[in-house]
Amino acid sequence: FFDDFYGWHNIGIGTATRPAPSSSDRQNSLNSYFARVNYDFMGKYLFTATGRYDGSSKFGKNSKYGFFPSASVAWRMSEEEFMKNINGLTNLKFRASIGQTGNQEIGSYVTQTFIGSGNVVLGNAGQPGLWPNSVGNP
Repeated sequence: FFDDFYGWHNIGIGTATRPAPSSSDRQNSLNSYFARVNYDFMGKYLFTATGRYDGSSKFGKNSKYGFFPSASVAWRMSEEEFMKNINGLTNLKFRASIGQTGNQEIGSYVTQTFIGSGNVVLGNAGQPGLWPNSVGNP
């Protein structure tokens, strides 16, 4: 080293105050609202619309909730006249659907900034200090 301070002659560097062990508790919450509308026309043509409004404590205050719609249409072909005479066929239905989903698989508290503390050696002495340990992503 360029300074004897870090050499084996300075055994006192091992006496620097070390931070105490710590632990953390992560608590997350979810809140959801759900609505569904079904429409049946003549027992053959079916329509479903669904809306979800999901919220997660993992997201920032301006984006806690998201809206996730979905819709489907179906044709119960077995109710058509040309299918009535087929033996053994009681229900034949074709369905198409589309929807949107969300994902809240991010770390807990990533939207918040945390301050870290500890000691750093400046010159010949240890100094306590604070720094941004993690910068939040709003």
